[in-house]
Amino acid sequence: TKRTDMVDLSQAKQIEGYENYWIFPDGRVWSTYREGRFLKPHPTRGKDRTKPQYYRFWVGPRACRTQLSLHREVAKAFIGPPPLGENGKPLQVDHIDRNSLNNNVDNLRYVTRSQNMMNSGPQKNNTSGYKGVSWHKTIKKFYAGIKIKNRTLSLGYFDCKIEAAKAYDKKAYEFHRDFA
Repeated sequence: TKRTDMVDLSQAKQIEGYENYWIFPDGRVWSTYREGRFLKPHPTRGKDRTKPQYYRFWVGPRACRTQLSLHREVAKAFIGPPPLGENGKPLQVDHIDRNSLNNNVDNLRYVTRSQNMMNSGPQKNNTSGYKGVSWHKTIKKFYAGIKIKNRTLSLGYFDCKIEAAKAYDKKAYEFHRDFA
């Protein structure tokens, strides 16, 4: 028996434009080239080049291979094509649990860029460890602020970074709901 007979493709969907490639809801990609095999996704590296950011994989014959983003292909296959936002551009794919390597269809959704930023964690240069919280050197207190529609709303100064983080979380939930 061939390896292709051993894989149940009933839950998989063919990748649009690539007849020899199938994608599963959990993010695995099956290739029917030659004897058939699961493709190994390759992680892209972020700006600091240390930890993986997103999985990509190669499709097509060696002479004209194309690299595709795994999370985008899972979303297209199982959620549908990305709808257009108010600006006429396609919406982005968001990882609900903030783990960009978890490409299960249940963890993906289409969002605007603004919503995608709401669902991000603290910046890399953050020293408090909490999103929206920073240390103010001259006042010697923790400052909490949140961005809403490109404006920063000040939440005040706090003696403890946990108090500042709680204030941020409360406002984030109030304004961002599912994306907080």
